[in-house]
Amino acid sequence: MKPELLVIGAGSLAHALAQAQTYRLIGIRRRRQDADFPLIIGDAADDATWENPQLPAQPHAVLITATPGLRGGGRGNRLLEVIAQLHRHYSHCPWIYTGSTAVYGSSPHILDDHAPVQAEGRAPQLRAIEEAVLAHAPALVLRIGAIVGTGPSRRDLSRSPLVIPGDPQRPFPYVHQYDLLQVLHHTVQDPSAQGVMNVVAPHACSYAEYYQQLQQQQFPQHPLLEVVGDPQRPQPWRRIIAPRLWAYMPDHPWLLPWQQAES
Repeated sequence: MKPELLVIGAGSLAHALAQAQTYRLIGIRRRRQDADFPLIIGDAADDATWENPQLPAQPHAVLITATPGLRGGGRGNRLLEVIAQLHRHYSHCPWIYTGSTAVYGSSPHILDDHAPVQAEGRAPQLRAIEEAVLAHAPALVLRIGAIVGTGPSRRDLSRSPLVIPGDPQRPFPYVHQYDLLQVLHHTVQDPSAQGVMNVVAPHACSYAEYYQQLQQQQFPQHPLLEVVGDPQRPQPWRRIIAPRLWAYMPDHPWLLPWQQAES
């Protein structure tokens, strides 16, 4: 029988995991959507959601993929309350939280044990969520870079110049969604995978190179895209290193951000 995974915030990652057919997924999310696995519709912060009889008694692991909802000054998705519910109902199984590298400030060399920034942007709220997860054992926090390979770019790459926030030559810490799924597949099965792990690919490229490569794929007849930065919207300069992950999966062929995964 396939191991059960309870997924909080069952969105695109949960759907991709379900397609692999390795696990039996049960998801919780606020809004109804089509899914090929059971979905419990409700707010995971509310007591009523946890009374649903579909909830597994002893899942193999809990995967917390819900976004904090803090981007753009949002008031948040009550993730701290969700984690408090998990402490009450699923204290007996491993947790994996798909967090964010946004906890880091500017630095040319950020390792897994790099101290998060204390008071910048969303970092304090994100760090509070991480600490609540890590208060459980066993628990793994994945600090994930930009997830690529999920579909066409939302930016218009047919027109030059492309204006983006921050310095276009700053490092682009990314992980391809296909590779992220492999990381989840390995760590879900490994109870020794605990603590904090950066999740970015080894290849170093800039934001400018990333968009230029995408543009050449989509519009090969166009001149090379000019990418310029908007000084009114500064962004951190982060070169994120993932030595723990790369040692954990030493033979994994990490995809470039503009590559497509094989079916």
